[in-house]
Amino acid sequence: MGRIRAARELSVYKSDFVISALKEKLLGDDFYGVRMAAAISLGQLLTETSRAALMTGYQTIKDPRVRRCCVWGMGNFRDEAAVDFLRGVLENDESYFAGVAAVRGLANMLDANIGSDRPYDILASSLTRLSWQEVIAAAVFHGFSQAKEKRAVDIAIEHSRYGRPAPVRVAAVGCLGTLGKELHKEKHDDRIVDHLISLLQDRHIRTRVSAVRALGKIGNKRALPALRESQQRECLDMLKGALIDAIDFLEKL
Repeated sequence: MGRIRAARELSVYKSDFVISALKEKLLGDDFYGVRMAAAISLGQLLTETSRAALMTGYQTIKDPRVRRCCVWGMGNFRDEAAVDFLRGVLENDESYFAGVAAVRGLANMLDANIGSDRPYDILASSLTRLSWQEVIAAAVFHGFSQAKEKRAVDIAIEHSRYGRPAPVRVAAVGCLGTLGKELHKEKHDDRIVDHLISLLQDRHIRTRVSAVRALGKIGNKRALPALRESQQRECLDMLKGALIDAIDFLEKL
């Protein structure tokens, strides 16, 4: 643990000596945890030398845990070269979690001034990629939510409908909660609120719970009658607890 902490502490020193030391650990240390820490620190240094070290690490390291951290580090650069790299990871890497790291990197670029809509387009197109427990598609919606990407409203509504994979639906509903909160400030959240209210009667319990929490998060009191009706109908503790929290929050607004 001391070696891992030392590798992370080095992330504040932008010198060729430090980058060389971190690269050496990334490529040759005998413990994967130290190699992961070195990759993360290289990604925070944001120099061309550290970028080259990450590229070398990604191309030569077989351990997917370390490769994933190289991908995470590349996502900090926020330029066209990083976009190209992350797209290649999404399309070609056999590790689903390397793909998740690429998604998070692209999501971090949604508000970056890189001169194109490529990060958004790549993320939207990656929703069709199959992965274990749909971790990549779910990560896309987590990224849209983190970036408060209002262009994703239509996609999130579509992927929250019954028949889509459950993990994707839950992530899409959570995304709608965040985007709805932003749109509520502009009084443009009615479409999202109506859709979430319809999900209160969904067959899937996790989707219903997510819809309740999203409605509470948005803060539109128009959802109160539907939430109170659900409170009378639902019997599962998880749902009842979410309903109480959402109703109490909206009543206090």
